[in-house]
Amino acid sequence: MAIEKNSIPYAKALFSLAIDKKNTAAIKTDAQTLKSLAQGHIEFKDLISNPTVYNQTKSDIVKNTFAGKLQPETLNFLYLLIKKGRLGQLGSICETIIHLVNQSENLTQVRLTTATALSDTEKSQIATKFLGNRKYEIESIVNPELVGGFVLEFDNKILDNSISTQLQTLKNNLIN
Repeated sequence: MAIEKNSIPYAKALFSLAIDKKNTAAIKTDAQTLKSLAQGHIEFKDLISNPTVYNQTKSDIVKNTFAGKLQPETLNFLYLLIKKGRLGQLGSICETIIHLVNQSENLTQVRLTTATALSDTEKSQIATKFLGNRKYEIESIVNPELVGGFVLEFDNKILDNSISTQLQTLKNNLIN
C-alpha cells in the first residue's frame, strides 16, 4: 500500500505520543491490527471511508469494536481521525506508524511472497541471505500464482525470483 502524503503528520503525532508514553511496541501492534483490518475487510474499509456515515456512528462503532482491545492512546487517536475526517486513511497512517517504529528500532520490514507456506526457519534463511546480520521482521504471504520461488521486498527493493516471472521472461524472449 502506498503511503498518502497527508497521512504522515498524523502518524508522526501518534508515534511521538508512543515515544513519550514509552509504549511504541504496543502502538505498533495496534497499528498492525488496524492496518490489516483496513486493508483486508471490505466492509470495514467501506465504513471508515464513507462520508455519509455520521461521525457519531463511526465513533460508536470504534468504541464498541476496539474498547479494551487497543491502547487508550490508539483509541483516542481513532476518535481524532474521525473528528478530522481522516479515518479513511487509516491503512496508510498505520503503515507509516509501523515504518516509523521500525526505523527507530533499526528494524527492516521484509515482505516474503511464496507459492506455498514456508517454515520459520526457511523464511529466516531467505531473509538472512539477502539482509545479512540486520534485524528484520518478516511478513509472509502465500500466492500460488508464483508457481515456485519467491518475491522478497525490503527497503523499497523487490527481488523477484519466482518461477512465474521467469516463465514470463522466457515467453517474452521467445516472442521477440
